[in-house]
Amino acid sequence: MESIQVIKEIINIVAPILGLVIAAIGVFTWRIQLKGKTEYELSRRLLKAVYELRDAIKVVRNPAIIPEEVVSAFRKKGLSDEEIIKKGDIVFSKDVVYEYRWKYITTALSTLEVEELEAEVLWGKEIKEEIHRFKQCTYKLNLNLKRLFRQEVGKRNFSKEKLDEIHKVVWDDFENDTPFDIELSSTLKDIEEFLKPHLKL
Repeated sequence: MESIQVIKEIINIVAPILGLVIAAIGVFTWRIQLKGKTEYELSRRLLKAVYELRDAIKVVRNPAIIPEEVVSAFRKKGLSDEEIIKKGDIVFSKDVVYEYRWKYITTALSTLEVEELEAEVLWGKEIKEEIHRFKQCTYKLNLNLKRLFRQEVGKRNFSKEKLDEIHKVVWDDFENDTPFDIELSSTLKDIEEFLKPHLKL
């Protein structure tokens, strides 16, 4: 009888402690799951934003400019068909096309920067540096587009070698072997590698 009483007392002492341990384990597991889900969701959004910027860069670098794209770009600027006709040979109005195409990059950059800020909060400077390297490609593309336009309107006179270098940045030759293409794919791969462990639930 006494032994039963002792067992009851032990159970009364151990049960609340065991309950606290189980509750603590539950809270710890829940926090890990929540952190994992947060990291997964952010990784997915961030990688999507990176891919959107990659695709926007492809749009800008497409070497083919058809007259319909030029007309569409002028219309987006608010010109009527009569005003477009007065422009003359619209095939050579590349600047307006690139201005229109660049809006894809502007939109993609805005989205990426929102996700980048949250990623920096969660993972620190390393991911910020990787994304910065990727964004540098858009700055390089912008710079070389400006150089090309200056050359074409006669404000600059680059050497054939320099002009060839500019073309390799501005135009996608679909071979993916130019220094610009290699830099682009390398920075993209580094971001993918960073995010890969976080893309598992």
